[in-house]
Amino acid sequence: MKEKLTVNNIKCGGCEASIKDSLSKIQGVNNIAIDSSTGEVAFEYIEKSSLEKVRFKLHKMGYTENDPTLLDTAKSYVSCAIGRMK
Repeated sequence: MKEKLTVNNIKCGGCEASIKDSLSKIQGVNNIAIDSSTGEVAFEYIEKSSLEKVRFKLHKMGYTENDPTLLDTAKSYVSCAIGRMK
């Protein structure tokens, strides 16, 4: 199945790299594409549980579908920095 989520706090290529790296580790999730200009995370998954794992991972990294808190924004900056270092 294909899914496209719109999330907050995706700012640059560092964010994109960090998200792609993290989501690619979830079994059954592939064809990951991130667009920092729109905040969209597109991917394919096999099982419904994989979709929930993606949402959980994104939220844990600070990329939320809802209005971000200050803590979410801080987490996303750290995730971004990690992505830039790779």
